[in-house]
Amino acid sequence: MKKQTNTPLRAFDVAVDRLLMEFCEKHDLSYEFSVGNDSVDMFLISDYFFSLSDIYFDLKSNQPKGKIIEWYDYLLDNEIEISYYAYCMGLRKEQLSKKQND
Repeated sequence: MKKQTNTPLRAFDVAVDRLLMEFCEKHDLSYEFSVGNDSVDMFLISDYFFSLSDIYFDLKSNQPKGKIIEWYDYLLDNEIEISYYAYCMGLRKEQLSKKQND
């Protein structure tokens, strides 16, 4: 019996590849590899680690070129964790500090 290709999984892999290509082209970055050879989680792209959900959000919400790099660097510079979505909505370290002091 001939082994059938799992069409939904193959379609997903193709969609992820296309998202990665579009994302890299948009931000002038180079895809390096998926972390742990897991094509649905984290990716090393030009020395940055991005999740598929952040890549998807960046493209779907049409964020400006470089915004995701700005966010990534902001996290490193401020030693804080803010989701890319929250950062794009305006959340910053100062607002978190203010909430903790209230």
